[in-house]
Amino acid sequence: MPVSERQRMARESWVGFCERLKEAGDQLLREDFPMEELDVAEGLRYLTHLVFASVQRNLDGADPAKPMLYLLCDERIKSGGDNPDNRYYVAAVSNAYDYLLTGDFSACSYYSIIALDKAEMTTGVSAEERVRRAAAARLNSSSLLKESDGSVQVHISATRMGRNHLPIDDRTNMIIVRCTIEKHTDRPGNVVLRRIDGRGGAPALTVEGMCAALPKIADHVLQTAAFFAGWTADFQSHVNQLPLGDQGYIRSTGGDPNILYYLSAWSVPEGQALVVHLPEIPACTAWNFQLCNVWFESLDYTEAQIHLNGATARRDRDGGVTLILSASDPRHPNWLNTTGHGGGTMCMRFTGAAQPAIARTALVTSAAAAELAKRLA
Repeated sequence: MPVSERQRMARESWVGFCERLKEAGDQLLREDFPMEELDVAEGLRYLTHLVFASVQRNLDGADPAKPMLYLLCDERIKSGGDNPDNRYYVAAVSNAYDYLLTGDFSACSYYSIIALDKAEMTTGVSAEERVRRAAAARLNSSSLLKESDGSVQVHISATRMGRNHLPIDDRTNMIIVRCTIEKHTDRPGNVVLRRIDGRGGAPALTVEGMCAALPKIADHVLQTAAFFAGWTADFQSHVNQLPLGDQGYIRSTGGDPNILYYLSAWSVPEGQALVVHLPEIPACTAWNFQLCNVWFESLDYTEAQIHLNGATARRDRDGGVTLILSASDPRHPNWLNTTGHGGGTMCMRFTGAAQPAIARTALVTSAAAAELAKRLA
């Protein structure tokens, strides 16, 4: 049988997708932050995982008429300083439909639901747009009402519905559900999103639809890789310090307005350790600190202690917290394992904090870190 025009169109679309995707490899050639051999290997893995994540986002989970609640990050798929204490559930939505989100969040220290435009997560917005979006739909555990069985139900729609209502408009195409769980033995219970409007099902799969989705998949990989690598490059101006980030900008990219974010880069040469001291932990719902690689992926928390939180960090005698980042164990419970990395990025979060925290940092020898650990033990 002769090749049809649709077959030719499909092949051209695939070739264009592959050609566009190749450009993501340029991130491996960046010179604006240090990159060791391990970082390069992780960069290849990161780009591969971004392809998988982008397929979920722009193909499998892209149709708001057939909402699919999927994990934005997990133990393997990581980006944007993913929080090991969080489960991020994401779904495509549209103001053409009405939705009901249900879940048991009793295991969570904190949870929130945010409606946004997915482009905000990897491009940010202007200062003027930030002001307008500051009033965008956001709900969290402090205001959401529970059902008699302890579960939570949230109506997501353009018009007001139910006791818990997340309004969406013609700019909204995504929701993010954040669940903060400080004890990793716990998990949220049965989080489900479904349509409740009865306005018809999802359209059938077509060649045209697939040809339209492929460029979006490739573009998301390129944009995400470049966006967060750009953050790593910016962090080089305050390596081994932990300043409070630009909260307005972080929120404009999908950050929770109830969380204070501290973002930076770290560099710990062999035989040294970075000491992070928090003289005081402000009153808050939850807090944590984590190590990430240069691609702003959390390090492997399934194999090593690379993060601590309010439930797992040991306090100093005076009530503060001291963390020690190094390759070798200084014999202190708040040791964070750099897992073979000489540098990377780091992130600290305070949820519902009454005031910002102050982080003091110092690069010391491994011997000095061991002595410090003895004094703090």
